[in-house]
Amino acid sequence: MKKNIKFSPVQLGFLAFFLSQSFIFFHSSSLILKNAKQDTWISLIIGFLISLFLLKLYLKTFNKNNNINIFEFNTQKFGKTIGNILNIILCLIVLMSISFILNKMCIFLTLNFIREIPIFILALTFLLLTIYTVNKGIETICRTSQILGFIGLIIFATCISLLINYMDISNIEPIFETGTSNILKGSLIYTLSSLLPLFILTMIPRDSITHEKYYDKGIILGYIVSFIITFIILNSSILVLSSNVSIIFNYPEYVMINQISIFHFIERLENIFASIFIFNIFIFISLGIYFVKTFISTNVKNEKTNKTILVLLVILLTLSLFIR
Repeated sequence: MKKNIKFSPVQLGFLAFFLSQSFIFFHSSSLILKNAKQDTWISLIIGFLISLFLLKLYLKTFNKNNNINIFEFNTQKFGKTIGNILNIILCLIVLMSISFILNKMCIFLTLNFIREIPIFILALTFLLLTIYTVNKGIETICRTSQILGFIGLIIFATCISLLINYMDISNIEPIFETGTSNILKGSLIYTLSSLLPLFILTMIPRDSITHEKYYDKGIILGYIVSFIITFIILNSSILVLSSNVSIIFNYPEYVMINQISIFHFIERLENIFASIFIFNIFIFISLGIYFVKTFISTNVKNEKTNKTILVLLVILLTLSLFIR
């Protein structure tokens, strides 16, 4: 990453927000609900407290490396050979994560929106869009995340407020019905799925932020807002549908919004609500590809070669959707 790149702690917070949400709604939410059921709210609180502790511990431990990214840190700490091996492993993990969540999103879209379009074409189009954003630079990704974040918050607040009349508080009773082990299992799922994606932010040196002292606060605040929204959405699905009905669906949040009907005229708001989940994936994939691009640019100085490798990565990622 170029040293003259600067963006605000608020934009960093939005990046953390989208990353921590990226694996929740297309993958982890149904698993949390199936394990914790009506005790999901307990699982989420426990998972959040564990995650917040680990996040603060990580930020405190690595706060001295203010002017280098993870790739430079690894080569300096372990030597060029071992460091680059570690960096390649990290890039492969990120690429596999992109392939996994992209596949989940494409399946969701083909089931609910555009059944006529093959997954291959859908994935390739989405990846090309993210590549275009990545080539514009990290500042563009940050500005895009800020805009999409505000739009997503408006959609979220509108839909949840319209659901209030459909909620039944008795659906979260009785408490501790699912047992301690299932509650803790739900907590672990939330911790892993919301915390691990934040590792991508290690490609951003602290001195890339306009106010370095707010680096930690930006990430933590973004994570807290992400938790609040996840907490409200998952528990709303139980309050509206009940725990027994929620666990039937792979996308209970999407089904929940289907209940909204305004004067029998405004319906199908779940399609608008689903855009929040797509925003999450778009930012995650953009940052993931930029993560890989950052590593490539530190080892390959030729710009044309750099872009060729990115194009090949897009093709490989698209093809990986067919690997089971």
